[in-house]
Amino acid sequence: MMSWINNFIKDNIKKILHIWIFIIYLVNEELKYYHPILSILLSIFSIFIFHYISLLETQLSETKIAIHSQPETKPEEVQTKTEEVDTKSD
Repeated sequence: MMSWINNFIKDNIKKILHIWIFIIYLVNEELKYYHPILSILLSIFSIFIFHYISLLETQLSETKIAIHSQPETKPEEVQTKTEEVDTKSD
């Protein structure tokens, strides 16, 4: 269930951050006058959300680096290497 949420966040991370900042700003402006404790709780919750999103962003960048750093092996190269080993054993 969490995988589609993670994929959605990874694909739209910048949009989510901008929308989240805007919502936090609007809600916090109203809350700090009427319910200061809720304002503090919302701020703490937003820190955890930002931390979670930043972790997803680093995982995404590490995955991209790992994919690009893997050398591509062609099937012909693999086949010739096995043939060389076979001829040496005879």
